[in-house]
Amino acid sequence: MDPEVLGAVVSERRIVDGRNALDPPTWRAAGWTYRALGRP
Repeated sequence: MDPEVLGAVVSERRIVDGRNALDPPTWRAAGWTYRALGRP
């Protein structure tokens, strides 16, 4: 998923990564509130 493209179609940029499959710095740099299980 591209965080910039997805950000254009959601009302709030918040994501919970339940599988730790996404790159946190990429999502945070795109303005998302990123949370993941087992990560700070």
